[in-house]
Amino acid sequence: MVAPRTLAARRTRRGGGTLRYETPIPHLPYNGILRTHLDVDEAETAIDAVLDSFRRRGVSFVWWVHPSCAPGDLGERLRQRGLAAVELVAGMSIDLDNWDPDPLPPGVDYVEVFEDDAMSAYEDLIVSYWELPAESQALVSS
Repeated sequence: MVAPRTLAARRTRRGGGTLRYETPIPHLPYNGILRTHLDVDEAETAIDAVLDSFRRRGVSFVWWVHPSCAPGDLGERLRQRGLAAVELVAGMSIDLDNWDPDPLPPGVDYVEVFEDDAMSAYEDLIVSYWELPAESQALVSS
């Protein structure tokens, strides 16, 4: 959850072959590149432009590299510029029209959050998981 005053300052940017998100929170995961589709002959320039924009802002960022990214060697191109893979995430999909979910294990509940107490618990989890310093915690809380 990003606080209302932060929502006005956040933006999604499409262009240059990327889809990225930016917020005033300078810590992970609040700035990043979600989608990359670059022509091979323009990839070097486009990658450098994106990296420069985040570095000028002085924010940490994540660049999601997945099988649908182009060019296919995007991960290697990012490594050559000093970026490192920090986490491998399994991506999966399912046709929901024919899906019959297994019952949840005992003690597991999916809950839609509407109450302030539940939202505060979620915010505490996010702040703790991402180890946000005090100056950024207020930007996360609602």
